[in-house]
Formats: sequence, structure tokens, C-alpha cells
Amino acid sequence: MSRRRHHPNRFSNDRPSTANEDLHPKKPHVDATAKITRTQHPVGHGGFHSGLISIVEGSPDGVRSANERPVASFSYVYDCGSERSDAFNSEMSLYRATCDGKTDVLFVSHLHADHINGIDRLQAMAPAKTVIVPYLDVVERLLFVLSDFDRGAASRSSLDYFENPVAWWLGRGVERVIFLQPGRPDDVPPPRGAEPDGPIDDSSAGRRIRLDDAPSKGSSANRLATYMRAPHGLIAEKLTPADPTARETQSGAFVAASGSYL
Repeated sequence: MSRRRHHPNRFSNDRPSTANEDLHPKKPHVDATAKITRTQHPVGHGGFHSGLISIVEGSPDGVRSANERPVASFSYVYDCGSERSDAFNSEMSLYRATCDGKTDVLFVSHLHADHINGIDRLQAMAPAKTVIVPYLDVVERLLFVLSDFDRGAASRSSLDYFENPVAWWLGRGVERVIFLQPGRPDDVPPPRGAEPDGPIDDSSAGRRIRLDDAPSKGSSANRLATYMRAPHGLIAEKLTPADPTARETQSGAFVAASGSYL
């Protein structure tokens, strides 16, 4: 069964003016709603989950029109495959219509065929720009291939991935692929400069935030910057080690340690 969750948050720059502000042109009023939709797609044996965060501009009184369109959006997919191609294809068509034919990030939990055999279709219908996938050395990739052989799910695609995972992803139109190493017992989470966000006081009306409020140091907005931890150990493949000081989005293939975040 498909389950969809919506979490509205309202953003506004509506605030009292001061005598000093009256000397300058007023900023146009902006009132917008952030809507978060998460869908567990019913594809049978496999995994296909998607999420969409959309910002919709509305009127000052909060009334939303029937034909409103998002002014900004972010979409992601977590795992993309199924042993039932008919169910998967139907859900993929619905996802494409929802995300306007684009996927910002694809997360892959593991490489069993029933969790990745829909990626080619995803890249054809709503291609992902960035992919986050577990880093596996050649022996670990071989174990996944042998597991697929045991279940009768091995394919030419899985053999190509075993041979060259970087070429496999970049050849499917991905701009950036991040191979994430598993965590270690001595891993320490990255430091945070502020307490987590507080709860929404009125879930029915949403939380109002002024768009002209500049984010202060240590606020939640500052923690949205990309942080990639440098990989540990030796890397056999020709992958670029993640740079913890980099904040700009770069294209290519990278390997990063557990504890990285986007």
C-alpha cells in the first residue's frame, strides 16, 4: 500500500515596518508553503521509496489555489527495484509525474538486484544527478554477484557493475557518485553548532518563518552545507578522496567515510 505523508510549513516575510523602513521601498510580500511528501511505493518484493519537498507560493491570507505550481522543489529516491516489473513500471510512471522528470539524489542501501534493477528505467524517466551508494571493494562486489546468481537474479548489468562501478554510474548519466564507506566502532559524529530544530507548535496551521530573516551562526540552515569526511584505509579503485573542506558541488566519483552528510 502506498503511504504518503505531508508536512506543511509556511514561510513569510510579513512583519511590522519601522520608521526607518518607511524611507525605503517596501519588499514585495511573499508567503509560501513547504510541502513534504514521502511515498513507499507498492512494488512487491524489492524497494522503491521516494520523497518530494516543494515550495509553493501563496496569497497573504494563506489561501491556496487549485492550479498552484511549486516555485522550487527537491526530489529523492531511496532504492529503486523490484521483482515485479509491472508494479514497478506503474509506480515509476507516477513518480515521474510527481517529480517533473528529475531526481536530485538517489540513495542505494545495498546492491541486491531487487533494489537496483529499476535504476536504468529511473535514469531514462527521471534521471538522478547525484547518487549515494555503499563503497564495496572487489571481493565484496563479488559476493553480491554470487548472491544474485544463487537467487537466479544475476544479469549483464550486475557483472558490469562488478567490473567497473564508476563507469557503470557515470555511463547512466549520473553527474556525481559518492561511494560511502561503512561506519567503524570508533566513529564520532561531526560536531554541530546548535540544538536540533524545535517542534512545530501548531501542526494544522504550520510554522511561520520570515523569509527575510538572515540565518544566524549555528542555526539549522548552516548545517545544510555539504560535509564529506575523508575516507579511511587504502582505496583500490581510482576514486577521488572526499575533501572535508570542500563545500561546492563537484562532478565525478568520490569515496567518503561514514558520517558525511549533504
